[in-house]
Amino acid sequence: MKLPVEIVDQIMANLVEKKDLAAAALVSRACHRSATPLLYRDIVIEDVLDNNDTRELPTRGVQKRGSLPQMTSLISTLHSNPFICSLVCSIEHQFYIAVPYVDSLQRQIWEMALITMRVQLQKIIDRNGFSRVTQLRLFNPDVEFADILLKGLLPQIEVLHIASPYVRHLPFNGSLPSNIKELQVQFLSELLRIPGPTLFGDVWQATRAAYNSADETMHSHFNSFLSASPSLQILRISGTKELHAILADVTFPSLDILEIGPVFNRVIDLTVAGLSSFIDRHPGISRLALRNLPAETDTVLSISPESRSGIRQLISCVEEIPTDYYSFLDQFEGLDTFKMHRDIVVGGVLQDELLELVKHLQRDGPGIKNLALPMPSHISGRTLTDSKLEMARVALEHFGQAFKQYLPGVEVFGISQIGRYNDLGSVDWSRSFAGHPCLKRLAIKTPFLPNFRESHAVRENVIDDLARAFSDLPALEKLVFYESIDKQAIELEIIRGETTTGKERFVDTAEVDAEFFDYFFQTGWEKS
Repeated sequence: MKLPVEIVDQIMANLVEKKDLAAAALVSRACHRSATPLLYRDIVIEDVLDNNDTRELPTRGVQKRGSLPQMTSLISTLHSNPFICSLVCSIEHQFYIAVPYVDSLQRQIWEMALITMRVQLQKIIDRNGFSRVTQLRLFNPDVEFADILLKGLLPQIEVLHIASPYVRHLPFNGSLPSNIKELQVQFLSELLRIPGPTLFGDVWQATRAAYNSADETMHSHFNSFLSASPSLQILRISGTKELHAILADVTFPSLDILEIGPVFNRVIDLTVAGLSSFIDRHPGISRLALRNLPAETDTVLSISPESRSGIRQLISCVEEIPTDYYSFLDQFEGLDTFKMHRDIVVGGVLQDELLELVKHLQRDGPGIKNLALPMPSHISGRTLTDSKLEMARVALEHFGQAFKQYLPGVEVFGISQIGRYNDLGSVDWSRSFAGHPCLKRLAIKTPFLPNFRESHAVRENVIDDLARAFSDLPALEKLVFYESIDKQAIELEIIRGETTTGKERFVDTAEVDAEFFDYFFQTGWEKS
């Protein structure tokens, strides 16, 4: 039977894995025509130096990295087939050394293959083979590969992600035109720096001075590169020691999202001052995400009223709440989304700090609709005692009262990093939030089902009991939690009628993270 082209295209569009698309392309001409563009739309070029690149390793539960023969085959295919090249829309390149010490023969073979692939890649670029590529992702790339790709594709790239300790060696100097709309750059540490044989000796000092001079040049060049990227709408930066130098005097008329990851600077005041100035120049920012900022510093991270009035989403990752955090938070009067994550397991946010935080999240008008918070970490220890359980229960009640009093407009609420509150039952949680007028969707990273393998009827009764327990929240439609056996996320729909019942649905944890938490947290549902 011959299927219509539209049906075949729909079938191919639902195949996610590359191996499935490759197999489907061999079924028929129609499947080959439909699957091939999807198969080569997003390609991954991986450098892998291993003791034995050709050996098949067991990969149960582990994503197998591409070997050198696979990479050589991919580059050769692209080099010899211009039609395949024309299908590529996204390129990802990774450099991966599986074993630091390999025999010299293996290294020579690897380096010769790399030289051949670099030549082939340059020829593809020279003939404009990747004419449709608009996305480029470079993770710890081979410097020459990255140089070829950037010089050849930068004018047409709209999305660029790069994480490398060798940004200084890449062509970021503003000499090439840039149409980038989304830029994510992570400055990794150069782990192989060995500045001289004698620590603090003359050779060490000279080498160190050379590195510092190269750093200054890199920051200046990257600043020029940013200045040549006027179309930028999304900017993510982390790992730099000189954030203020990189962002100095640059302006992006269309900037909408700014995310600043970990930054390292002994003079943190320079970072804070530079960031404040940058945000003041961009009143169009609607989403601001910061990790470990503001910090304990003499310079306040203050933002002009014009710039902060447009910020609707504030995402904050902290190790602990600094003294100036509440005054920083009070600046953002127009927030509708606030999400906080605690970056350390031990210590962090205390109960009194969390209650004070909730007070400072109160806003006039519509207020915050979407909220994510960690539970406080003041209850510790491996041994669970009755006194600790009662302490957690009382603390949860106090938090629930503050939540209802100061944040009555919240509609979506995600609670993460449960800690000792994991030992509380559904009745404790539901009683604490009972009566909240607007909460529609609630996610709690804790198991509410006992560890059992009972019959379907028994499970239905437990689900109905959960629905009735949370029915005291008049607007609540769905509750998300996970099952203690395999940490499978479960969405519970509360069905109100003469008798309140519940309907469960298994959901993808990534889907839960996207709705209730934030990718900036860099933690999944299963890691709570």
